[in-house]
Amino acid sequence: MVDRLADGVHFEPLKISILEETARIPETVAQLQKGFGSVLNIYASSEFSIDLNASRVSKGQTLARLAARLGIRREEILAAGNAENDLDMIQFAGVGIAMGNAPPRVRHAADFVVGDNNEDGLAVFLKEYFGV
Repeated sequence: MVDRLADGVHFEPLKISILEETARIPETVAQLQKGFGSVLNIYASSEFSIDLNASRVSKGQTLARLAARLGIRREEILAAGNAENDLDMIQFAGVGIAMGNAPPRVRHAADFVVGDNNEDGLAVFLKEYFGV
């Protein structure tokens, strides 16, 4: 146990996850972004957790690097997500899909909004999209 997180971390972490009361998530994210938003990617990753990632670490950046390495065009990529930490990945993909339970900002950025991830929303969409 340490009083300050920095006292216990002796390397540059790629990710820190914080568990928080659901009602406090927006306020906590806003405070963290105000203090660290210029050097970290900060997202509500679920209704009870917040992710702080190194600025070079995000799902969208990783997907872009992987696509470049494999020679895959972004138009050939389909990506789905249900949280703020999926936003840049959904924006990067040729087909961006937001789950029905995703936050408004994520749903707005997507090409398609499908059913809730607890109701097999993506599976239903993929069957229709690919005509299977």
